Order: sequence, then structure tokens, then C-alpha cells
Amino acid sequence: MKKNVGKNDRMIRFVVALVLAVLYFMHVVGIWGLIIAVIMAVTAALNFCPVYSILKFKGK
Repeated sequence: MKKNVGKNDRMIRFVVALVLAVLYFMHVVGIWGLIIAVIMAVTAALNFCPVYSILKFKGK
């Protein structure tokens, strides 16, 4: 797996994941919000996004 998530993108993904997780536990968003939060956190942690790979996008 080649890294294709840049520094800024990674931080944004972590923040969005954190916000969605908090909103889930506050019962503002449903289970889909938590699922998206987990996906965002995992892609940020691995520095790899499969969608970027499919679209041939290279992060910096």
C-alpha cells in the first residue's frame, strides 16, 4: 500500500472522525455516522485511501 493521504488530509480526516463519533454518542447521528467515522479514522491512520487509489489521486 502506497501512502496517498497527505498531512492536511490526514488531520481533517481525524477531526471529522472525532466529530462524527461524538455526535453519534450524543445521539445526533445514527449508526452510519459512526461507520463513516471509523472509516475516516482508519484511512487517516494508514495514510491510505482506497477511493484515492481508484481515482489515481496522490496526496502530499
